[in-house]
Amino acid sequence: MELSTLVGDFASALREVDATNPVGSAGRFKPGCGPLTESEVTGLILQRLGDRNPTYGRAAARRYPGGRAECDFVLPGEWAIEVKLARPFGDNGKPAERWSENLLYPYPGNTSSLGDSLKLLGSEFPERKAVLVIGYEHTPPKIPLEPAVRGF
Repeated sequence: MELSTLVGDFASALREVDATNPVGSAGRFKPGCGPLTESEVTGLILQRLGDRNPTYGRAAARRYPGGRAECDFVLPGEWAIEVKLARPFGDNGKPAERWSENLLYPYPGNTSSLGDSLKLLGSEFPERKAVLVIGYEHTPPKIPLEPAVRGF
């Protein structure tokens, strides 16, 4: 499977899941995918993808070979993917001061997208590896995500 296909399918499923107005386990935030945790939104998207296409039914979070940490989802024989959320605003509508650190913090062992990239590169997953960023942005953008994503 090409990465562009997977990303397109993932984005389509994200829109569909968001339209159902999910409420996360914390239950105190507004409905929708925006306030969900990374694992909650990824799980709901994988469930939706698996319902539509049996190929995605095999995708799930998996432990890194020889480690305790989990990769956000592995599509066996295809992809090992870490998912990152880029949310420049909180559920309260106020800017989140350190949102870009989730993408750009540059040190190994950190859970930023750069840290996850290093972890994936050093892993023994036989699958191709990628980091997928889910960006939440107003239309038109109040805080554009593009500079941070380009920096990544």
